[in-house]
Amino acid sequence: MVRFPKPGKKAAALVGAACLLAILLVLIVLLKWKPGVYRPVEIPRSEHQKMRNHLVAAEQAFTENLRADAGPFTYHIYQDDLNRWLAIREEIYPGASEWLPRGLSDPFILFEDGLIVLMGRYNDGMGSVLLSMELTLSMDRDDLVMRVVGLRCGALGLPHSFIDDLSSPVDREAGDTWPGSPAISGDLESGLRLNAEAWWICGGIAYRVLDVSVVDGRLDFEIEPLGPRVQRRTKRQTAASASD
Repeated sequence: MVRFPKPGKKAAALVGAACLLAILLVLIVLLKWKPGVYRPVEIPRSEHQKMRNHLVAAEQAFTENLRADAGPFTYHIYQDDLNRWLAIREEIYPGASEWLPRGLSDPFILFEDGLIVLMGRYNDGMGSVLLSMELTLSMDRDDLVMRVVGLRCGALGLPHSFIDDLSSPVDREAGDTWPGSPAISGDLESGLRLNAEAWWICGGIAYRVLDVSVVDGRLDFEIEPLGPRVQRRTKRQTAASASD
């Protein structure tokens, strides 16, 4: 029988170090991994006005469908349009970049069948990684419900506790979040609920979302016009006016 010599302590330490290095390299690859679908849009300055005009046209199309009052209609929001508008967000809404968490840049939205994926590059000063959040959007009686179902750093899955705000409850009246916004309650972990009824500031028309679906490349909303309506002031708006 051939006997092999037992490895010495130095050899064992080298093998252990090599294994740890291999594991570290795999983790780095997983953290640095970037899917091919992540392609933040860059819009030449000469095209910025065209993109702004396109956004205005999309808003006008929604307004015209509400004013027609011809019964429920389907309104599409396309992934490619959203990403183009995101690319020039500062020109559309000055200060919009401040809406992003500190250190996050190059946001990108992906619509897959039944899933919304929000992606962005996070830089902590020592390097950048790709963070992504997967959400579902569905109807539950009189609410649209948005829920986080996955978090990733590169290709590495993260626990939901990685982001504290996911479980932070929200409770806002209709009109509190933006002019005409629906009432919003709950949290992203257990389900953020947006009331199906809202008010469109362009024309002052109320509407109700009857159904929503996420398909490859777009969101489909079935909308029911509810006619012109004056939006009432919220408690928060009344209190703010009183303090002034």
